[in-house]
Amino acid sequence: MTVSYDTENHISVLTQLYGSVWSKVLPYCILNEVLVLAVHFLRVNDIADLTFSDKGHSFMGIMVSFLLVARSNIAISSYSACRALLGDAMRACRELIQHMIAFTRYDAKDSAKEWREDIARRTVAMLRTVVAVLEYDTKGQHTWQIPELTHDEKQAILLSVGDSNERAPMVLVIFLRTSIVTNVERLS
Repeated sequence: MTVSYDTENHISVLTQLYGSVWSKVLPYCILNEVLVLAVHFLRVNDIADLTFSDKGHSFMGIMVSFLLVARSNIAISSYSACRALLGDAMRACRELIQHMIAFTRYDAKDSAKEWREDIARRTVAMLRTVVAVLEYDTKGQHTWQIPELTHDEKQAILLSVGDSNERAPMVLVIFLRTSIVTNVERLS
């Protein structure tokens, strides 16, 4: 069912029955107004004073402020920790590629060049997949849809983890480790 409304006429939006919360909220508003009028009537006629001081409101204001600051600090701490972990992962991948190049720099055969290129591409694809997992909530792109992956990597992700994006980088780690182990064949 579609709720249609005129964006230019705010009164019609507020008073519409279908697609509005007025029918659920209005009884509570009326009850609240009746209670306020009854308390006011009892106080004005010196029958009973059912009012209370405003110190409760100031105390609740302080509590809400404290909780808001605490939640903000928790969110910032979580963001900083995740940012540091992602930085560590990127640094480890960069060092892996640098060590691989440094240890095999004197091997100029085509197979060695292909091996170095394969390791670098798989490392970058794995990092890109980690970033895709982190961006999934905002972009909605599954890890197997990123263009940096080969057909085999996409198929492996689809078959092993499906739409469970969080586990996709582990599949690519297996591919990377398998490629690293092939250095014996490709560098000799």
